[in-house]
Amino acid sequence: MRFQCYSSSISLVAGLAVWLYDYCITSGTEVVLNEHHKVKPFLRRRQQIHWVWGRQWKTTRIMFTLARYLPFIGAVMTVYSAVVTRTGNCEPFDTAENIIHIVGIVAAEGLLVQRTYTFWEGSKQLLAGLLGLAAILIAMAIFVPTQVQAPEGYTNPGSCLFFDGRTGAIVYGFLLLFEFILLFLIIYKRFKNYRFTNSSVIITLYLDGIMYISCIILITLANILLTVSVPVGYINSLDTLQIVVHSVLASRILFNLRRTDALGPAMRCETLMPLVDSDGRATSVLQS
Repeated sequence: MRFQCYSSSISLVAGLAVWLYDYCITSGTEVVLNEHHKVKPFLRRRQQIHWVWGRQWKTTRIMFTLARYLPFIGAVMTVYSAVVTRTGNCEPFDTAENIIHIVGIVAAEGLLVQRTYTFWEGSKQLLAGLLGLAAILIAMAIFVPTQVQAPEGYTNPGSCLFFDGRTGAIVYGFLLLFEFILLFLIIYKRFKNYRFTNSSVIITLYLDGIMYISCIILITLANILLTVSVPVGYINSLDTLQIVVHSVLASRILFNLRRTDALGPAMRCETLMPLVDSDGRATSVLQS
């Protein structure tokens, strides 16, 4: 059991290291150039155009901030739980850790919804349907595990053990279902409306969406398989990687949406379709 905990701790620290590395190489993309409009054109092209900070606190920016930074806090708390021997009442700490994990992942999924919403030309019906489905799945993910009795596979000697039961696979299962639905919607829209398009913007939106969501699906699937098949000491091995992958890829989704916004009229003329920017504002060819 001790070796299982040691191996799991290494994996958890590695997940935190991934977040730190990604933040170091992408932190510049969050900075707003408040004087961007005054920069000479040849210098402007060399500047970062994926603006985040300096914008109004609307839904997209709030989701980005939660998806970007809560996973770091959650990952640090998870690593602490794994490597430090704790005694006493650990429930408040563990509850706070779980809430941070959940909110971070939900925010990242919100950015995936934003991506899908943009690709579907700002369909209000689609957005309402996805939000309603998300609410149902979250409620089921909270309720269903409480009704399932799964063997824990260990005895608690009285200290704070960094172990979870196998019912976590149920929660990941609902998350996986939602991600598959988003993936299907992107593929469906691509072949229904843009099968013969040569637009580089549409192709980029499509390929980026497929790549990012597929990677998130793979880590979620890996967590499900790990939870149901390995000894209990290894179950939490991918906890930090789960929230970090959500954070990293969801953040890059927003950066790419900002870049799409920055293309402005040139993009709209190329696509010949209504577009919605990453703050949910509708644009159209007629505005070009």
